[in-house]
Amino acid sequence: MDGRFIWPLVGVFLGWMLTSITIARKDREENRRLVGRLLSKLIDVHCDVQLLKTVTETFKDYAGNWENFESIRHRAMNKHFLEPTSKMKLLEESIHAFSGPYPVESFHLQSLKDLLIKAKNTSFTSTSKNRDIYIKVLSAHEVVIDHLGSELLKTIKSLSAKHSLVTYFKVILLLRKRRKRFEASNDFFSSHFDDVLSLLGEKPS
Repeated sequence: MDGRFIWPLVGVFLGWMLTSITIARKDREENRRLVGRLLSKLIDVHCDVQLLKTVTETFKDYAGNWENFESIRHRAMNKHFLEPTSKMKLLEESIHAFSGPYPVESFHLQSLKDLLIKAKNTSFTSTSKNRDIYIKVLSAHEVVIDHLGSELLKTIKSLSAKHSLVTYFKVILLLRKRRKRFEASNDFFSSHFDDVLSLLGEKPS
């Protein structure tokens, strides 16, 4: 074949390859930004879940009875868990943006978010006068919270690896530091229980 025809075709092919590579690189960078924004929101929510579990266990030891405990638990959930409201709105926006390149993962996260909001708004006041029933429904509720925390943790690790290897190790270190902090905070909450109640807007018993 005449070189007059070959070289223009080669030029077109190389141009197409360079364009494709550039577009693919831009797509990867944009997806990485989407993952990074979502990851930061999920870490924040996971921190809320861990704090909730820590504070709730302390309340059980000091509330006096299940009615008092439910009153404190429910008010604390409303005032402090997943607050301010903008937190969940920003998470919703990040999940929506994430759904473009990752629709299945986004659907899973949307389900987790909906369950977290439902857990936040659940009240067991009507059953708190009956010890046996209350313990059963509260235990079921805590199982749900534990499951959501575990699912969030798995998702956070998966997304951090998707973002980059460096991010993955940073997230693992951050999670370890926070776990140790929450373990240490058990003693703090126990020794400053009245102060914690005051911060939550409750009167010490």
